[in-house]
Amino acid sequence: MEFLNGARNNREWDTLERFLRDFQAAWPSEAGMDFARLHFTRYRLSHGVGMIDTLIEPLATFNIRHFSAIAGLRLVQPYQR
Repeated sequence: MEFLNGARNNREWDTLERFLRDFQAAWPSEAGMDFARLHFTRYRLSHGVGMIDTLIEPLATFNIRHFSAIAGLRLVQPYQR
């Protein structure tokens, strides 16, 4: 859903939907949901952390500083720049 949220028009939406068909959804466990709720409520206002961001673990991002406040969140660089 994070990918689809970034679609700016129907063409991008359709392209993303075709791409995502090859993947299976990985639903968070109860413990994962507890982790997300705790960290979303703790860091939303102070660090601008989004709800979806707290559900993805490990989080692939270049924005290490933005998420470094969340203890226990594994961050990975998505690719080499």
